Amino acid sequence: MKFVHIAFKDLRISLRDKKGIALTILMPLILIFILGLTFDSRFGDSGSVSKYKVAFFAKDKGFLAKTLRQDVFGSKEISKMIEVVDTTEQAGKDMVAKGEVSAFVLVPEGFTDQVMRGEKAELELYSDPGKPWRREITKAVLDSFTSQVAAIQTGFEAIDAVTNGIDPRLIPAVMEKLKAENGTGELMRETTRAGRRQVSAFQYYAAGMTVMFLLFTALAGTKSMLEEKEAGTFGRLLITPTQKASFLAGKFLGIMLVSLLQVLAIYLVTRLLFKVDWGSSLPGLALLSLAAVAACAAMAVFVATIAKSSKTADAIGSIVVQVMALLGGSMVPLMVMPKFLQLLGKGTINGWALTGYLKLMEGRDYTAVLPEASVLALIAAVFLAFSLLGLRFQEGGRI
Repeated sequence: MKFVHIAFKDLRISLRDKKGIALTILMPLILIFILGLTFDSRFGDSGSVSKYKVAFFAKDKGFLAKTLRQDVFGSKEISKMIEVVDTTEQAGKDMVAKGEVSAFVLVPEGFTDQVMRGEKAELELYSDPGKPWRREITKAVLDSFTSQVAAIQTGFEAIDAVTNGIDPRLIPAVMEKLKAENGTGELMRETTRAGRRQVSAFQYYAAGMTVMFLLFTALAGTKSMLEEKEAGTFGRLLITPTQKASFLAGKFLGIMLVSLLQVLAIYLVTRLLFKVDWGSSLPGLALLSLAAVAACAAMAVFVATIAKSSKTADAIGSIVVQVMALLGGSMVPLMVMPKFLQLLGKGTINGWALTGYLKLMEGRDYTAVLPEASVLALIAAVFLAFSLLGLRFQEGGRI
């Protein structure tokens, strides 16, 4: 178990560096505090956005328009966040332009009939570009509503296929009957309230800074490996194929142990000091953190393997971390980025890890982060494989 010896040796060296430990924990906490306070007004108190106004007008007079206005925007949960202002079409657009409301929802004429005929029907949303958070929340409410409408539409199409037609005049009565049998009267409302807790600025940046500083910590953890390269002792450590694999596994495990301690420290301090809610799924949090740490550690080992000196590794690492932090959402929130940048963020460790943490903070369980954890584990495996190949070519040996 030579790799375990190497791992714990590196762990002991890292723990002796009191200044380094302080920086890896204090720096992210300071940034979380500053960014959390700066953007907290965008999110409001206790993890939810501050209440804002949305103008509403329905040209359609069907039951779906009424459901959207009364059962969705009129629900207890949505009304805590959104104050609906009933208006006309032109007045609603003018209110958005003047900044009097954050968004304007327009239900086009014939919306209900188009849905029931199986035709494409779309709600219209006009929003203030200067208030992206509120736009995204309003859009989420509408997206959830239209998803439920699509499900209802599919159901009636199935009924139509079996019964050779259903009288459209019966549909509102059927909906009311279903809601009455549901007990709470929230058949539609339950899915349109978004169903998840809103994430506060402190929550978002707690996750974002944790992932970003994991990359810094992982890269710093390769210091001993790089020193051995520069001292010329690196080659002597890799005499046999077994030693190559053990050496790599030991360095990887050592970085993981240090990084896991960092995640645990940030989790405890932010939860106790900043009252950050990381979600109720500890298994999900442990799984995702383990996968994120593995991906960061594997990437760091790969950088150390291909770099010829610590200066080269620092240069590569600095560029990689900054690019990943930008594209992955650690600095700029993912939801306000242009679509093409969000797509690029899918290629970063930060992007996958942050998305997973946000899911947990919204109140989801461990099953929701299985895709993110799987991708991060795959990234770790790929980096480790390339690291092992790198050692083979550098030392001229066989694996």
